[in-house]
Amino acid sequence: MVFCPPFGEELNKSRALVADQARRLCALGYGVFLPDLHCTGDSPHDLGASCADWTGWVEQLTSVIVGFEPQTVESITLWGLRLGALLALDVHQKLHSLDPVSYTHLRAHETDSY
Repeated sequence: MVFCPPFGEELNKSRALVADQARRLCALGYGVFLPDLHCTGDSPHDLGASCADWTGWVEQLTSVIVGFEPQTVESITLWGLRLGALLALDVHQKLHSLDPVSYTHLRAHETDSY
């Protein structure tokens, strides 16, 4: 499961809830990845509209997902919160537009967005 975070203060306000949910999902046997995307509130880059890069976030998340080891991933679920829910939809669309050779191990598994 890959978390697609909200932006800025929404991420800060939801941090404890997201961490708690991730721990609960892990306890149920799910693998959960909580990325630190550039300029979303946690990364060392400047926070703000001048730093925010939607295309960059989509590329970062897509690269992470495509890079997962095939033997460790049964399926991919995108978990988005607030603005991250819209980000999850774009990542889902990007994954399905890739050349199938570049993500062969994901083709056998549907990538879900919630």
